Amino acid sequence: MKRKSLLNTFILSLLIVICGRTIPAAACAGGCPEGTCALASITFAIPRSVITADTLVILLKSGNTSLIEYRRADQKADMKIPGAVVICDNVAAASISERLPARDHLLVVYPGLESVDVTSLIADLHELGYQSVVEFQPGIQGWLTYGYNIEEGSKP
Repeated sequence: MKRKSLLNTFILSLLIVICGRTIPAAACAGGCPEGTCALASITFAIPRSVITADTLVILLKSGNTSLIEYRRADQKADMKIPGAVVICDNVAAASISERLPARDHLLVVYPGLESVDVTSLIADLHELGYQSVVEFQPGIQGWLTYGYNIEEGSKP
């Protein structure tokens, strides 16, 4: 019972976080019968999903979650959150699709030690068919602040 309550609390918290930020999207993809598509063509905001370090730990323990570190190509420090796939900002996501997990996985994207804006990578991942992508904004610094371990020697 306690586990179910914890899961419900986690899901509610994730929904609250998801609803906190927005990016534009269209409500209709077209092809509606009898010209009703124009009625449904409303632009609304899809939340920009952001999570905390503690939420990330819970997601990683639950499985079906993959980490992606988006870092500058010239980043000197060689560290990452354990299990993360490293993508440099000078490499297109499509060119390394074989290193990415299945499209049904939840992807958590975070900036490397020398911060880089992850929004372009998130957009690229959506274009590649990944629908469940969330951002861990604090990145490696936030991970370390919470006292979690890192992997060193992880040049891509």
